[in-house]
Amino acid sequence: MSDDVLGRGPERQVLVVGDGLVGRTVTAMLQRCGYEPVLAVSDRQRSPPVVVRVASNAMRTLEALDVASHVRDRGTRIDSVQATHPETWAAGTGRLVSTTERTTTAAGSVIDATELRRALAVEWPLERARTDRSIRGVTTTGDGIEVAFADGVRETFDAVVDTTATPALEDRAPETVPTRNYVQYVGRCDREESASQVLREVWAPGALAQVIPDGTASESWVRVTTNRGDATGLTSHPAFEAAAGVDPEVVEEVVRSGESTRVQQVRLGADELQSGVWGAGRIARCGEAAMPLAPAIGSGFSLGVRDAVAFVSELARHEHSTTATIGAYATARRRAVATHHRRARHRQSASSPTEMPRGEPTTEAVTVRRTHALHRFLGSSSDRA
Repeated sequence: MSDDVLGRGPERQVLVVGDGLVGRTVTAMLQRCGYEPVLAVSDRQRSPPVVVRVASNAMRTLEALDVASHVRDRGTRIDSVQATHPETWAAGTGRLVSTTERTTTAAGSVIDATELRRALAVEWPLERARTDRSIRGVTTTGDGIEVAFADGVRETFDAVVDTTATPALEDRAPETVPTRNYVQYVGRCDREESASQVLREVWAPGALAQVIPDGTASESWVRVTTNRGDATGLTSHPAFEAAAGVDPEVVEEVVRSGESTRVQQVRLGADELQSGVWGAGRIARCGEAAMPLAPAIGSGFSLGVRDAVAFVSELARHEHSTTATIGAYATARRRAVATHHRRARHRQSASSPTEMPRGEPTTEAVTVRRTHALHRFLGSSSDRA
C-alpha cells in the first residue's frame, strides 16, 4: 500500500459490514485514503479469534496505519514454524512415521486479537460506527445501494464491503463457495523457560494442534482444530510431546474445557474459482466473506488484509464507476488465488503442510497450499455448511 494511493481524498460513501479485525482494517485504510466510511455490525458476527497471526504483508499495512509498533510491543515475533506430520503409514501396521520440517515462510508475529482490534479502533476512531445495529436488507437503486438497518433507518451508499458473510448481503452474491465445518479450541499452557520463538504444529489424521508462543515468558497458546471434536489422533501418538513441546494431557484439557468455535474452510475442488465470490455490482467481499482459506493455521487476518489492500487501492486509484472498480478488484483477487490453487492441486500428492517451493513466499501461496493439506489431514467427514 503506497502513499500515492493513500494520499487521495475521494467522495464515495462506503459502508463496511463487520466490526472485527478485517472490518476495522478496511475502515482504517479508507480513512487513511480520505474516505469517511460507516461501520455496521453483521447479524452473523462470529466469535472473534483469540490469537491472530500477522504475516509480513499484513505488518506492512499496519505500518502504514501506524499500528505495527503496537503489534511489536504487545505481540510475539515468530521466527519459524516447525511442523511434525505423518509421512507414511507403515503397510498393514498402522504405525505412524513422522517427518519434522522447519520453515520461515509461514512465520510472522502473533498477538491477542482483542489487543489488535483495540489498537486499530484507538488509532482510527470512527465518527460513524453503527455497532449497535445490523443490516436487514439491501436494494440496488439508480444511484447507489440502499441499506435497510434493523432499527428501520435507511441510507444509500456507493459501495458496501462485507467482511463477515452477512446473510442480508450473501443472498445477493452471484457466486458462493462450498465450505467444510471444523471445530477449533483455544487455551493456555505453561511454557518452558528455554522455549524459543517457534510455532510448533503437529498434524495427524483428523486434527491439527498448534503451540503458539505468547509474549509472556511463562505461557503459550494452544489451538486445536478437529473435524470431530476430539484430538485422539494427536495425543495418542508416542512422539507427540517431543514434537509439540507440551504434554498430551494439556491438549486434551484444551479440547475438554477450552473456548471452542466453529470455523469454516473453503472446499478447494477441481472447479475454477469464480471472481464473484470477491464481489460484484456495488458489494465487495473481503476475508472470510470471500474465501475462507485455512482458518486452522490462523492466516485469516493476513489474507483479509490482502483483500482489503487490493480493494481500497483499486477504489482510490481509479475514477471508474463503483461497479467497474469492484469488478476489477474481484477479478484480480481471483487470479491471484487461482494461480496458487492450480499449483497446489497439481502438487497435492507430494505437498507437505509447510514446505513451499521457491518463488512463492506470498500469503496466498502459503495459505492455499496449506488449505489443501488441511483437507487431507482433517479428512472429508466434516459437515458441509
